[in-house]
Amino acid sequence: MRVKNLASVKAEPGRIALLALAAVLFWALAKPAVGLTLPPVPEHAPVPTPLVLAQAVDSMPDQMRSATIRAIQETLNEKGFTAGPVDGAMGPRTRSAIRDYQRKAGLPVDGVASKDVLDHMKFARPEVTAGTGSTAPKQAAGDPLTRDVQRELLRLGYYDGAIDGLYGPATRQAIERYQYDHNKSVTGNVGQPLLEELRGMTPGQAGSGLRT
Repeated sequence: MRVKNLASVKAEPGRIALLALAAVLFWALAKPAVGLTLPPVPEHAPVPTPLVLAQAVDSMPDQMRSATIRAIQETLNEKGFTAGPVDGAMGPRTRSAIRDYQRKAGLPVDGVASKDVLDHMKFARPEVTAGTGSTAPKQAAGDPLTRDVQRELLRLGYYDGAIDGLYGPATRQAIERYQYDHNKSVTGNVGQPLLEELRGMTPGQAGSGLRT
């Protein structure tokens, strides 16, 4: 019995050492959380402003860029702003027409073609047109080349709209009908070669190249 008690006494210091080590480890791990103070939050903390990216056509894939420019050109022409042919190419007339629209609509005037400009033209109310606003409304002068094409299409029986030099749906559809009837590539675009070709036609020849 005495031997057993001696063994128990000898083992006691090891147990005490383990308990002491566990206590030290617990204290070391818990210490950082004790008395931890978070930095004060300002009463009027600034709210991050969301970054809004204008969808400029220059950052779009080629096919989307061309389609967006075509839609902008067509919409500008319909509203009386002279953007020229609906060809999907960003030229000086298209840029100038965008500036005119932006000026009329009270937008920042930069002449940049973007999805934002297109959406504004299609959905803004009240609608903004070339005649909107000022005491001396802008009279759309029209494009001389487009006017000559309209005149020739009218002579050949493909067009029955106004000879105003404004490229709109009626003019485009008349060109497309002519091109289709004469086995041409159907683009609906105005151009000098088209005008020369139309001038060489007579009303009697208009049906000579019809598709079968």
